[in-house]
Amino acid sequence: MLWRAPVEELSAATRFRRALLRRLPLLLALAVTALGLSLRIEHAITFDGPVRGSDYAAYVDGVRWMLAHKRAFNFDPTVSYPVRYQPPGWYAAAALVLGLTHSVRMIAALSVAGWLIRQFVLWRMLKLLAPATTGGSVTWSAALALTVHAVLPLSVLIDGKVNPEGPHATAFAVGCYLLLRMERQATQPAGIS
Repeated sequence: MLWRAPVEELSAATRFRRALLRRLPLLLALAVTALGLSLRIEHAITFDGPVRGSDYAAYVDGVRWMLAHKRAFNFDPTVSYPVRYQPPGWYAAAALVLGLTHSVRMIAALSVAGWLIRQFVLWRMLKLLAPATTGGSVTWSAALALTVHAVLPLSVLIDGKVNPEGPHATAFAVGCYLLLRMERQATQPAGIS
């Protein structure tokens, strides 16, 4: 067995390096989260929805219909078909954003915020599944998963557009987290809270 120097005999620089190495996965996770957020904001600002968005016109029509009628469309035949079969939650939130900002482009902020919530929920799930044991708050595997989630091109493209896909994915992620948390609590003597 190798001999280890007692902690009190280590230099301040050595203790600092060790503390930094323990926190390196956390620093990586924070850096890639900032990168992922900036990629999505840039995409939301520069994406030309009217020209390049596949269902952009239908989504915006649904938002404007919701803003004008102030109610859920519930399969109303006056709403375009690609919109009326979807849950109206995103359309209501988007109508609120449009009514406050008068900018269709600002609706993409809902998708960007949804991604940020998903990144946080993913971190919480990973913390439940693989708790850090080295004194840091994020494991290397969690940092890798958060990195993939932050820079995956398909995710960046979905989360910077005026469409309900990002917020729907966020609702799904929150549901998965709550189910995981409930499953973990069910195995404890205290039960589900």
